[in-house]
Amino acid sequence: MNHSGEKPVSTLTYDIHPRGNSSFSLYEDDGLTRAHESGAFARQRVAVTAPTTGSGTVTVSVGAPTGDYTGKPASRGYELSLHLASPPGAVTADGAALTRLASKGAYEAAATGWFFDPADRAGVLWVKTGKKPGAFSVSATGTSVPPAGPIPAGSAPAPLPHEIRIDPGARHRVDGLG
Repeated sequence: MNHSGEKPVSTLTYDIHPRGNSSFSLYEDDGLTRAHESGAFARQRVAVTAPTTGSGTVTVSVGAPTGDYTGKPASRGYELSLHLASPPGAVTADGAALTRLASKGAYEAAATGWFFDPADRAGVLWVKTGKKPGAFSVSATGTSVPPAGPIPAGSAPAPLPHEIRIDPGARHRVDGLG
């Protein structure tokens, strides 16, 4: 979402490229006022555990939102798009099996479930959890992460056009503008 009001806040989508252990914190406020300056906001921690290479289990743990603001939903639906190299053997939400759906259309129509699309960006596992009021976790077992690509040669950032490089050991002459 690029700005408040772009789409409803009834479903939150996380787009995740799992590899190893990682986490981040989602920040939310009402998107309309400056009430966040006096503490009217919420945060939600998301942690991902995955193999660094090869196959294994990918787990996404979504913490309960902490904090409050006007308009904060009491519960919401969650969708995960996990970039994986192979379909999982099973997907669970809080230990309960989610239904494997046969097509993206069936996935779109369902309230909960999962669908693996190998043609979508080299493999995406789509997961719908349904509405959740607090913390939950989703695990995909028997899957694999895509191989890590090499770091491109010459990947150092290009100098900015206004960058000035000065050798502190050299003599420098500065001309005046007058």
